[in-house]
Amino acid sequence: MVRHLLPRGLRPLRGAHRHAAAPPPRLAAWFTAGAAVQGPVSFLLLVPPAIAAFLASYAGWFATSNGYFRNWAAVGANAWQGGLAWVPLSIQSLWHYLAQQYAFNVGLDVTHPYRADPRIWLLLYRPTQFYYEGYGYGESGCTIDACSASITSIANPIIWWLSVAAMLYLVYRLAARREWRVGLVLMGMVVGYLPWLLYVNRTVFQFYSIAFEPYLILCLAMVLGMILGDRGDPRPAARAAS
Repeated sequence: MVRHLLPRGLRPLRGAHRHAAAPPPRLAAWFTAGAAVQGPVSFLLLVPPAIAAFLASYAGWFATSNGYFRNWAAVGANAWQGGLAWVPLSIQSLWHYLAQQYAFNVGLDVTHPYRADPRIWLLLYRPTQFYYEGYGYGESGCTIDACSASITSIANPIIWWLSVAAMLYLVYRLAARREWRVGLVLMGMVVGYLPWLLYVNRTVFQFYSIAFEPYLILCLAMVLGMILGDRGDPRPAARAAS
C-alpha cells in the first residue's frame, strides 16, 4: 500500500521496477555481455556509417583540386611515412586540414561582447544578440523618443530552466536507481555539453547550446511523463483506497 501512495514520479519507470531490488551485476559479466559481445556489433553499426557521412560532407572538397590544403600531402615531404604511408594522399590532406581547424578553434581567445562561458550556458545568462537597430522618433513607426529592434538567441526561459531542473533530477535518479532509459537521455547531454567544458578559455557563445538543447527538452519530457504516469496507472482515488 505504501508504494501505491507514492507520487507517480517517484516510482520506477514501467518495466524497470521488477529489477529495482536485484543486486547489481558483476563487472566481469557486464563487460562480457556489453563491451565484449554487443560492443563490436554496435561499433560496426554506428561508426562506419558515421565516418562515411562525415566524408560525404567533404565531397566538394574532394572533387576540387584547389581546396584549402587539398594537395598538402603531395607537396614536399608532407606525406606520411612508415605504417601510415598506405593512406591515400587525399585523406592525409583532409586530416591535416581538420587538425589545422581544431588547432585554430581551440586557441581562439579574443574578447567579444557576447562571449559566454560554457559553465553558465545552463543558466541562460548571456544570450547572443544577432541583430540590433536603433530608431528615433518617426523612424520605422517609432512613436516615442527612441526605439530599438533586436533579435537574440535566448530560449524560452521557463522551458529552459525547467528542463535544466529536470536534467539535474535525472542525474540523481540515474545515480540512485540506475535506470538505463534515464542514462540514454542524459548521454545526449554528456556528448553535446560536457566537451565544451574542456575549452572554457576560448571564445564561445550561448547559441552553441543548440547542439544539446533537444536532449535538454527530452529531460523535461521524461520527468513530466514520470509525474503524469501511464494511462493504465491507477487513478489517485484508487491508489489512496488501496
